[in-house]
Amino acid sequence: MRQMGSGRDEASLKELGIERALRDAEKAARAAQEYTATMVMKRQAEQLKDCEEELERTRIKGLEVGRKVGEVVANNKVLREELAKLGWGSEDGTATATPPPTQKPGKERIPVSNDAMAVVKMKHANGTLRSEGDIPRGLRLVMVGDSLMRYQYISLAYFLATGTWWDPSRKVRQITAERSKFNDWEDFFTTVTALLHPHEYCDCYRSAEIEDTTENRYFYDAKHDNFVAFHQAFGHNSSMHGSVAPGDVWKMLFDHAGAAEPPKFHYDLRERTWTANTWDGFIRDVASRYDPKPTHAIFNAGWWRNDFQGPGGDKAADDLLAALAGAGIKGIWKTVTRARGGAVPLFNIDAAMEKKFDTVLDVAWTGQLDAKWYWDEVHFWEPVYRISNEDLLIDVLGYELPQYYQRAIRSHYYDGYVPDGADTPLRRDYSSSENQVLDVAARPAGLRVVMVGDLGTFRSQYFSLIHFLAHGRWFDPAERTQCLVTPHDWAEEPGHPIPYFKRLRKAFGLHEHIDSWWTPSDADANDNRYFRTGPDAGDNYVAFHSKYGSLTTFRGRVPAGKVSALMGEVQQEAYYTAENLLGDYEAGESGWEHKEWHEFVEKHVLNVEPRPTHFVMSVIAMHDFTDKPEVLEKLIEVLHGAGVKLVWRTSTFHSNHHIVIYNIDDMMCKRADLCVDVGWTSNVGPEFYASLEMLHEPAYRAMNEDLLEALGYRFPVGYRKVVLEEELFEQKHPR
Repeated sequence: MRQMGSGRDEASLKELGIERALRDAEKAARAAQEYTATMVMKRQAEQLKDCEEELERTRIKGLEVGRKVGEVVANNKVLREELAKLGWGSEDGTATATPPPTQKPGKERIPVSNDAMAVVKMKHANGTLRSEGDIPRGLRLVMVGDSLMRYQYISLAYFLATGTWWDPSRKVRQITAERSKFNDWEDFFTTVTALLHPHEYCDCYRSAEIEDTTENRYFYDAKHDNFVAFHQAFGHNSSMHGSVAPGDVWKMLFDHAGAAEPPKFHYDLRERTWTANTWDGFIRDVASRYDPKPTHAIFNAGWWRNDFQGPGGDKAADDLLAALAGAGIKGIWKTVTRARGGAVPLFNIDAAMEKKFDTVLDVAWTGQLDAKWYWDEVHFWEPVYRISNEDLLIDVLGYELPQYYQRAIRSHYYDGYVPDGADTPLRRDYSSSENQVLDVAARPAGLRVVMVGDLGTFRSQYFSLIHFLAHGRWFDPAERTQCLVTPHDWAEEPGHPIPYFKRLRKAFGLHEHIDSWWTPSDADANDNRYFRTGPDAGDNYVAFHSKYGSLTTFRGRVPAGKVSALMGEVQQEAYYTAENLLGDYEAGESGWEHKEWHEFVEKHVLNVEPRPTHFVMSVIAMHDFTDKPEVLEKLIEVLHGAGVKLVWRTSTFHSNHHIVIYNIDDMMCKRADLCVDVGWTSNVGPEFYASLEMLHEPAYRAMNEDLLEALGYRFPVGYRKVVLEEELFEQKHPR
């Protein structure tokens, strides 16, 4: 046993204990001071953030007011002259309110990321901005070049209009790939312009002769004061020309933006109002006269022969730079994108042009891309254009995107890239924050849609859509046992859907009138549904009518004249007695019946108020449209005669990746006014199938997001669409 030390030792220990206590007290005091300072700094930071947000709101409001004043000034020469004397604006109406962002000096070289960490699914991983305030502002850019520059422009315009980039997994009718199931060039031009409405005007015509081909695109968003123009140039193999005079561009964009719906696209060879045989002539006589005046112009000759080659190349380049300097426009040279396999044209002029231009957007990294990111030998799928635009916006033009924003990592798209943990199964996470709830003001409004199709996936898509319209959110995919889009999740008796119907009736409450009955035979079953929200909830009307191709007729108990009154009644609480709530789903005699499609439209659809503007079809069973083309012709004649657009939704793929044998999607997409192609369902993972053909959410949500955009609805900035490759496709890891 240890003996106690001497008294002196005890005194030393006591002294040591006091010293330790003093040190602990000093340490605690310093910690308290640091905590107090931290809290003060945090509070100051919060106050500063509040001030910055208030300042930003004031700035945005000021820009909007300034733009409205500018619209008046632009149309009043006397007022412009008087204001110019006071130093506001200029006599020619050139905008001066928003200074361009500071350009980084010198030649901008974009470093290649060597980061090999696996991409994981996260909120905003696809580059979605959270609010409109985060969208870049004051952009003044002209883009001149070939088809690759066109697709980069479209990618950029979509981001500026929506606050997000195009989902790379949506490769059917992808707006940066003309050959992705668009019927022809007119279909491509029309679709892209409608998608960017009301911000874009397309002075476009495609001819077999490049001298007759015109593609001038003008994008302007007044709210964010962004102006971007694209002018196609086939090197110097043809002139640049257009039908809109430079001085009329602003008025044309202003008139175009005022249209509630995209104006009819005029696809024809129009009379030219300007022609430029050289690029310097284009800058001098056309681009410099735009209002708002561009601050930057980016050029690319790509794979086309041009005047910058050969003995006269130096002079042609010097003339272009002189024109830019005279117009006060900063020039950017974009290097040539690499072909599949990394090839470059024999007449590559990048080295010479890099010596001339102060700023270069270098896209040589495209030579390392995996071949699957090409849709032909030289053109790309997204996100290649997104990466180029992030380089342009952030590294060249100097725009600052929010700290939360995640840039695409280009090395993850290189040939041979393998994510870490490639053998680990993908874990899908559906958090409630991703399924945002939109308030009434942000939801679609004024929809007038009739959906006609099968009692399987198409009716489930209808349920998904009306749930979103009624509640501002989609069904939660994590709650499959409670998800109303799939009968398999609710039927109390196997193969007997009446309990499911009753729950549907209760779920959609004051919005839906149902005229339905069920029998074990699909030919005898019938489902007519009429959904309506009141003026204070969007004033939307969506109807669904079941049809199994030529195997069934259209029929129901309630005639068209009574449907509108019944829709009004179901919006009253008093309507919901137990009998009305549960409904009568037993088979009975029809009050009306139509065998032919055009008769059904003429005698029923067009006699229900409100009248539809769109007739959405999907047919998976035997039909008459191939053997009897007059059936389809008559239907289209009746619809167009009533001002109703035909929309075709293609067939969904089964869990075995097969499709129905009666498929007529290609034919119908060519004949319809709009085509919503859901061919991406061929990649959906097996866990998202409730049966051979029935899907789980968020598959129907993704279909409806495509449908709503085709109908002209624009999701608010910050809304996150389903990212197909990450959330639905069968795979181990997302790219």
